[in-house]
Amino acid sequence: WEAIDQALADGRGFLVFDGLDEVPVDARAAVWHAVAALAKSYRGRLHTVVVTCRSRSYDERTTLPDFVAFTLAPFDEAKIRAFTGAWYAGQVRLSRIDKEQEAARADDFRRAALDPELRELAENPMLLTVMALIHQRDVGLPRQRVKLYREAVRVLMLRWQEQRGIPLPDALKSILKDDARLRRILERLAYEAHNRRQDKSATGDLQRGDLLVLLATKEMLASDDLPSRFLDYVDQRAGLLVGKGGHDGGDKPLLYTFPHRTFQEYLAGSYLLSRTPVRAAFAGHAETGERWHLAAELGLEELWHNRETTEFAFELLAHFLGHKEPDSEKGWRLSLWAGHLAAQIGAPLLSEHDFCLGGDQDIAGPVFLDRLRHRIEAIMRRSPLSAVDRAEAGRLLAELGDHRPAVIDPLAIAWCDVLAGTFRMGEGKEQFSFKIPYAYRMSQFPVTNAQFRTFVENGGYGEARYWREARAHGFWKDGRVKMYGDDDWRDTLLSVPHPYSLDNHPVVAVSWYEALAFARWLNDALHAAGALPHDWCVRLPTEAEWEKAARGTDGRTFPWGSAADPDRANYADTRIGTTSAAGCFPHGASPYGVEECSGTVWEWTSSLHEQYPYDPDDGRENLAAPASDRRVVRGGSYFDNADGVRCAARVRFVPDYWHWDGGFRVVASPSTSGLCPSGH
Repeated sequence: WEAIDQALADGRGFLVFDGLDEVPVDARAAVWHAVAALAKSYRGRLHTVVVTCRSRSYDERTTLPDFVAFTLAPFDEAKIRAFTGAWYAGQVRLSRIDKEQEAARADDFRRAALDPELRELAENPMLLTVMALIHQRDVGLPRQRVKLYREAVRVLMLRWQEQRGIPLPDALKSILKDDARLRRILERLAYEAHNRRQDKSATGDLQRGDLLVLLATKEMLASDDLPSRFLDYVDQRAGLLVGKGGHDGGDKPLLYTFPHRTFQEYLAGSYLLSRTPVRAAFAGHAETGERWHLAAELGLEELWHNRETTEFAFELLAHFLGHKEPDSEKGWRLSLWAGHLAAQIGAPLLSEHDFCLGGDQDIAGPVFLDRLRHRIEAIMRRSPLSAVDRAEAGRLLAELGDHRPAVIDPLAIAWCDVLAGTFRMGEGKEQFSFKIPYAYRMSQFPVTNAQFRTFVENGGYGEARYWREARAHGFWKDGRVKMYGDDDWRDTLLSVPHPYSLDNHPVVAVSWYEALAFARWLNDALHAAGALPHDWCVRLPTEAEWEKAARGTDGRTFPWGSAADPDRANYADTRIGTTSAAGCFPHGASPYGVEECSGTVWEWTSSLHEQYPYDPDDGRENLAAPASDRRVVRGGSYFDNADGVRCAARVRFVPDYWHWDGGFRVVASPSTSGLCPSGH
């Protein structure tokens, strides 16, 4: 001790007291005074003393004098990456794996931890450690999140079963060792907590008094004495359930909660599967809106992936879908849950199964699947569900195979007619009247991934005639492109993660040169198919054409009117956070029927960025302008605020630039527009 004392006094060390919350409640006051006295004795000499404590046990009565309080922040991506690398480096040092395995194991763990479905868990250091234990044991993490949650719950229950010398009655020891019974208790507690949530972003607090009554029931601990001992034990063992509100003077915690909302939702959803009848349990919570949505989805995933109840899953799916379109929000949400369960099962397996939707006649799998797809489309187009729910429906439709030719097939692209004439362009002091003397057609939606992929698969990157400007500026050669930020030459679009990559979502990470090449390819393909008049052409829209199609003639602020509305467009206030499938916002259509002009993705135009008023004859429509000249993008994206998704909002980028919220749509116009290439 003398050497340590001298080192601390000389500033060559620091003290860490880890886990004040793990000290028995009746001993915390003594420990608090001891730590405070020690820190005081080194005042002015000791550089740092750190005391760690769960937030439950930290309040004004546990604040140490002259200490500054900090709360651990969630791990960001850099910290998750550092942890995953350090974990497997540590396993090598402990001789648990070979050095040759380290990089591959760490890379696999890193990819899984950063997956969108698991990212929330990975941001918590303790849960990331649990994930690491599972990954190392099973040589990987489960692909389905509920398999991971099941294993994580099991690992955390094992922590509870390690009693660490805490005296317990034999009856409680027996319950803690019974995995199945302990799991049932946790599911019921999670269900009760979830029912008490005030909003979808919070957990639910359980009163100690209510818990004592609930835990005493036959379904739970079947005892009047064990509930109090169980809660006291929970309070000393951090894990799935924690107490909060107690003090160092020996007060018992007043409230208990699940500190990790994901586990509460998973366990609460699992509890629905034990209710009788199950279909009524889910239906009852379909009336509560979004609050029970994720819990129900996790319950359905648990049913399919973790329970041996395949036939019941098919029966529940048919019941949720029903035989006719819903007439209430409850029915629409059950249809959405049907889509979620169907996506877990997968279209191939659904096609092999016969279903009964009421009555005596079975429906063949392909017919059922077709009906399901149309119901999901109906959720997107005419249900009363929120924009977030409609966006989820769009993702489910992509996973089950979007049946809409206008969204998937570039040759079946849907066009909206825009009349010739004058409209109000710009806004404020820069607003002016501008006349487009010809009628034209604007694509109803931005170009989707499926449509752009057809261009790629038909050799679009290899046709030099589609890349004249890119070739002249050094961005295309020998069938390959190299745009801003690219590490190497490529002959396809950049790879993007889920859900940006879904077939029915707008293509993103596309440069102006790539959008221009697609438009030229589509022009040739439509003419070859006889789907476009011989004197018309397909191209990128000018910003004047784009703006008129988006707002009509009256100079309105948004396609639908003067006020921002997160239910009519995908922007920051909508809280989707990514692109969304084409067709999720029918109520945001422009006067000409063009959809999703506001939000979702910024859209390339053919126009160079010049001052207003717009003049098509001043060179701003010169496609061969230098690569340093910036092109206009319009419409805003899912990332922007309401100001950024106004019809008049203008942003400019160099033509080789690409971004994750940038796409495009196309226009068809007659040769009288003066913008078609020669020969049209």
